[in-house]
Amino acid sequence: MAVSKLDLTSSDSATRVSNALNLGRMARADEPLLTRLPRFRLLSTLVDRLNGVVGKNEVAKPADIESSLHFNLLGFSGAFSRSHVDYLVGTWVRCLFGSKVWMIASQMQEEDWQRFARDGCNWSPEGKGRILVLEQDDVLLMPPGLRTVHAVLTPEPSLVEGGMLWDEVTIPQILEGLLWIGKNQACTNEPVAYQLPGIIDALEQWAEQFLDTSSSEDEQDVEYTSAVRDGIRALRALGCACGLRCESSADCICKREQRRCTSWCLRHPLLQPREMRDDESAPRGARTKNKDGGSFYCMHD
Repeated sequence: MAVSKLDLTSSDSATRVSNALNLGRMARADEPLLTRLPRFRLLSTLVDRLNGVVGKNEVAKPADIESSLHFNLLGFSGAFSRSHVDYLVGTWVRCLFGSKVWMIASQMQEEDWQRFARDGCNWSPEGKGRILVLEQDDVLLMPPGLRTVHAVLTPEPSLVEGGMLWDEVTIPQILEGLLWIGKNQACTNEPVAYQLPGIIDALEQWAEQFLDTSSSEDEQDVEYTSAVRDGIRALRALGCACGLRCESSADCICKREQRRCTSWCLRHPLLQPREMRDDESAPRGARTKNKDGGSFYCMHD
């Protein structure tokens, strides 16, 4: 469970407000009918392909994408999540009780994306925000492939169920969004998924099976398949090959672009922010020394 906290300070008192995030699918509410369409089952299909087993799985595996297929969010009055995009570029949510206020940036121009990439969660829409109030049984779909910049306020205690999903007809846009987030990780509230490379491998196999255009005369089909392949190649190029020498390597693309390493990188799939790497209170085994005497704070052994 992740907890997002906000300090509300006044002259009289200070109140700490929290969101309990990623609780798992405890409520077991029905999915919206739209998300049950076969075209929206792509992400869950790829997760099943990645797992490669039927029935009980007795081997521990990373499940940061699998656990995102369904989740609950428990919010308390005053809790606030700052500007971000969801890291899998496609989300639905249903308000089960209480209310949530979604503030969504609309009509984003290139200069807006550049400011957002620079400012991250401190970004302001400067008049381009739109407010959407979700009350009980209301459903919000942030379409797969559409980078939706949003912030969320909880005006009263609430419970939300949701899930992340992909759409078979917007795969190039999804890959483009994943690449943008991989390069601008300050713009999302979760790290690049450890499970993502396996999901992309499964997507490539799925595309070869269902997007075979070798005998197609439809130019749009050929362009779509080509865009999928190009997107997969671009994502895989996110990884660096520096091993344990990222901090001392001037050629490290992750360091040069001021982002954490991704799970495509050679030796350290996920890194905490730099200030945490210098934390001497890090758990034993979490700090790893490199050959040059530097260290990084790795989330996985």
